[in-house]
Amino acid sequence: MQRRSFITLLGGIASWPLAVRAQQAPKLPTIGFLGPNTSSTDGPRVGAFVQRLRELGWIEGQNVAIEYRWAEGRVEHLGGFAAEFVRLKVDVIVTSATPPILAAKRATSVIPIVFAAAGDPVGNGLVASLARPGGNVTGLSLQATDLAGKRLELLREVVPALHHLAIIANRDAPPAMVEMREVQTTARTLGLEVITSEIRHPEDIAPAIEAIKGRAEGLYVCLDPLVTTNRTRIISLALGVRLPTMFNVREFVEAGGLMSYGPSLLALYRRTGDFVDKILRGAKPADLPVEQPTKFDLTLNLKATSRPRTRQHRRRPPWSQYFCCMLAGNPDFVRAYPIATKRVLRAILKATDLCATEPGRAARQLIDGGRAERYDYAFQTLSENPYDKWREYDPADTIRWYALRLHEVGLIKSSPKKIIAKNTNWRFLDELKRELKA
Repeated sequence: MQRRSFITLLGGIASWPLAVRAQQAPKLPTIGFLGPNTSSTDGPRVGAFVQRLRELGWIEGQNVAIEYRWAEGRVEHLGGFAAEFVRLKVDVIVTSATPPILAAKRATSVIPIVFAAAGDPVGNGLVASLARPGGNVTGLSLQATDLAGKRLELLREVVPALHHLAIIANRDAPPAMVEMREVQTTARTLGLEVITSEIRHPEDIAPAIEAIKGRAEGLYVCLDPLVTTNRTRIISLALGVRLPTMFNVREFVEAGGLMSYGPSLLALYRRTGDFVDKILRGAKPADLPVEQPTKFDLTLNLKATSRPRTRQHRRRPPWSQYFCCMLAGNPDFVRAYPIATKRVLRAILKATDLCATEPGRAARQLIDGGRAERYDYAFQTLSENPYDKWREYDPADTIRWYALRLHEVGLIKSSPKKIIAKNTNWRFLDELKRELKA
């Protein structure tokens, strides 16, 4: 008996370190990250997500674990990955795009699901409403379909000869098909003829672009994981047939596409970190309203649009000196050249009307004349500023306003503060403005 008791006691002592280690190393909260694309495609977005988690106190490998799975644009992989996360009993699933979200939703009604980007989450049955998602799903709306018309207008600004528009979309992606229909409607209101092409697999891309060769002056690509994963192939094929392209996100332009306009995916993925933080701390997805994007990117590939610059393009035209003299209100220049001053101010006001009514054309002229380096910046500046309100300002505010705008787009080098500091002939400008208004 004593021998048995001794062995039992020895076994109990031997097991103490294991028990202590088990108590000291509980299971880390685990995030199941279901990437719809490849790891290289989603790498920057994942980096933004992980960085935001770190800022909120969640450090991967220390107090949180992340299990990554990559669908590589293939819908058939989604169900298996989602089921695997359920078996692993992850604490929250993070994904984006409608097919992966639906796959995760079918796999579990218990584990919280956070989507970093989804087009029309209500219309596609992901949540009950934006304000009250209900169930176990919440996240950020991509708001993709609301921006389709704006993208088409931007494409027309850059490609004035656009009369026939080709649209490519994945027929297995409901949001992409919704976007295609909206673009079709907008294109018809603008008097454009539309050519649609539906794809389902990567091998469908080359025949689709070959079929529209020579039939369109522009290509609109609807966003979904299939086209994102195969963006390099799409862009190279479009370049091969000299077809300008419009996309939803800037990654396509960085890969060689012409232009894109849409929500910043990096900003959305950062915000996803806030959702996950709240859920890991006890919040319920049903209590977290779906959020709309707040940051948008307009990206233009200048290499694809700008012609080679010559010395003539870089030279500042002589009349730009008149701008500086007039804005400074130099009394000597005004007395010596009153007609030239009047013509310059009239030209400014005419340019103001052009900026207000045709910002794309004005931005293009700045680029072609070598007075601005970036089309997207010039276009955004011209579009967002109320140039058409000049008549509401007094003379001092008017000159200050033009000085700021001209300085922003690089037309003048002097700072606005220096321009309006002294020697401004307000009386002359006030009289001139009244004369021009009449």
